[in-house]
Amino acid sequence: MRKLYLFTNTQGNGFTGWEHCYAMSDSGEVMATHLCSGINFMYGDLYGDRPERKEDYEKEFGGKEGEAFEVIILGAGETPPDEVYKKNQKLHDEKNKEINEDN
Repeated sequence: MRKLYLFTNTQGNGFTGWEHCYAMSDSGEVMATHLCSGINFMYGDLYGDRPERKEDYEKEFGGKEGEAFEVIILGAGETPPDEVYKKNQKLHDEKNKEINEDN
């Protein structure tokens, strides 16, 4: 089953007042970002309360949560697995190469 990781890269305990939060697929693609008032709102802001985002995720994963993918909520200071992060960096590098070639 595929995975959608919800996490923050803000340092601290996740309750500093404003948290930069991300939804990243297991392919390394950042599917959504949101500036949350705390990580306790991350799930709703990035997934649960956002029907338009749920539709995007279902298209990416080819089905609904629980059938085609699972949502993994990471705590403060936790990040997706290294292999997912490496895929993200590869996507980033490829995009930068495209941009540089166009200029």
